[in-house]
Amino acid sequence: MRIYKKIQGFSMLEAIVTMVILSTTLLPLYEFFSSNITILLRVADSNSKNAATQQAFHVLDSINPMQQESGEMEFGSFTLRWESEPLTSELKKATPPTTS
Repeated sequence: MRIYKKIQGFSMLEAIVTMVILSTTLLPLYEFFSSNITILLRVADSNSKNAATQQAFHVLDSINPMQQESGEMEFGSFTLRWESEPLTSELKKATPPTTS
């Protein structure tokens, strides 16, 4: 008569059930983190473009279009180009009103 010892451990069925449970919980987590990383990369790109735009406006504020009608300036990977033209004809000098 043979005596079988009870072997403890995972059966194949228990291993498969564990893998199914893990995969159903880890896939949504992976999708969540993946989408968040994509959104963070888009936000970082938008912030860098916004910073470059703010710098360009700051430089344009210091330019007098009457003295420098057109030009070009490098900002790292960006190039700032501008052209200006008068919107009205030159104004004649005002004469003081005469009092009678």
